[in-house]
Amino acid sequence: MNTLFVDKRGIELKVDNNALTVYQDNKRVNTVPLTPLKRIFIQGDVQLSASVLAKLGDYGIGVVVLYGLKAQPTLLMPMAGKDAQRRQAQYTLSQNNLLCVAFAKQLVAQKIRGHRLILQEMGRCHAQHSLQFCNAIKRLDGIVIKPLTQASNLDTVRGLEGAAAACYFETLAYGLPASLNFDGRNRRPPKDPFNALLSLGYALLHSEAVLAIHAAGLDPYVGFYHVAEHGRESLACDLVEPLRHEIDRLCWRLVAEQTLTPKDFNQSEKMCLLNKTGRVRFYQAYEMLLTELRKKMWQQMRELGQLIQGKAFDFSAVKLSDLES
Repeated sequence: MNTLFVDKRGIELKVDNNALTVYQDNKRVNTVPLTPLKRIFIQGDVQLSASVLAKLGDYGIGVVVLYGLKAQPTLLMPMAGKDAQRRQAQYTLSQNNLLCVAFAKQLVAQKIRGHRLILQEMGRCHAQHSLQFCNAIKRLDGIVIKPLTQASNLDTVRGLEGAAAACYFETLAYGLPASLNFDGRNRRPPKDPFNALLSLGYALLHSEAVLAIHAAGLDPYVGFYHVAEHGRESLACDLVEPLRHEIDRLCWRLVAEQTLTPKDFNQSEKMCLLNKTGRVRFYQAYEMLLTELRKKMWQQMRELGQLIQGKAFDFSAVKLSDLES
């Protein structure tokens, strides 16, 4: 186990030698070795002392706290990579407009290809809506083949990404159960069950990217496609774009197979959130997907290293080898 999800009330985390011990109502209920652990996700009323946080930092374990009804993530990260020259190179390249535009076009093309894969899979499962899926795929292909290739600035790329996203999300409705009341992407807060799943999955994936970037000695706030903006981890936004469709597929599978149903959500006029029972099922499925996602994120980090330093990152030096597992 290299990821631990803690989502119960009355839990206290302690450290006993080289293990993390879990107590509930003052009774020891579990023990997790620290050595293989890489990240901990905490939601709910969980207690842990400063000495526990220090120990987790010593072991290079990142802590993600999901707080509030919206499960807003706060990251407590271990020591960052110590190569300041790597970050200097990152800052310099982030000011290179031609490079940023080329990077953005490649990133958006990868994202749209991910959209295309999902729509193809949905079309095979919902033959009665094959026309809608085929038309959407043609629209996506039309964006990638010519307009995106010819784009000369970031604003144009963003506009094309937005058009592709609108096409993609409006077509997703044809492949989802009608009981979910999905009619397009909405967030902050999500208004329906499927958007609630997407928001949670994207938040977890974004946190994973921030931890990886931080460990690699880069600045998560300085991106190449997503420009610097106060409070936004722009490089993490860059990193997750080509992987979003993996979260989409996971969420689709969970509702299509009825692993999650409307009963697993708390719905109100203002928002829709996954309830505790639903979160347990979601975390289990998400952790299984993470093995593959970490391999893809590892490859992305190698490509970032090539872009920033002119050579691939030495992962043994920056302690990102866990992404390969």
